[in-house]
Amino acid sequence: MKKNFPNILGIFLVTLGVLSIFRQITGIDIWKFIFPLLLVLLGLFMIFKPKINSQSKESTIRFLGEIYKDGQWNVQSQEMWLFIGDLKLDFRNALVPDGISEIHIFGFVQDLRIIEAQNVGISLHTNAFISDYRIFDQKKEAIFSNFDYKNSIYDQSVKKIDIICWAFINETRYES
Repeated sequence: MKKNFPNILGIFLVTLGVLSIFRQITGIDIWKFIFPLLLVLLGLFMIFKPKINSQSKESTIRFLGEIYKDGQWNVQSQEMWLFIGDLKLDFRNALVPDGISEIHIFGFVQDLRIIEAQNVGISLHTNAFISDYRIFDQKKEAIFSNFDYKNSIYDQSVKKIDIICWAFINETRYES
């Protein structure tokens, strides 16, 4: 999935170009059909809630708002869909099983805040068009970027969490 971002972006740009050429050649304005079609597809998506990662047990979908996972909560492989909003993943008191738990996060505009636990290995991979990362005291801003981070105990840890995030605009804060 990490390597698919350039392919998805390429398909999007080619589709955009083909639709523009189609309008110039035929004179048919296909753009007036695309927005309603996107609304229909979004509605169908909200109804059927497809899972991208077949190993995920749980799927959380919010169009606008927040997803807060804090206090004592069970960490498991899951998907989180948030069109516009804030996500907070606080692992300090979370119940993390042995092995690797994958959390897939998909959104358009999102603010992701991750608070690590002392005995849990955390790996973070994000793909975003526009991004702002703050890992402890380090800050990075980027356009069309992938970002990877593993905490210092990830490789030795029995309990691991892999967070994979896809967004158009993403701000990620990682702290302890």
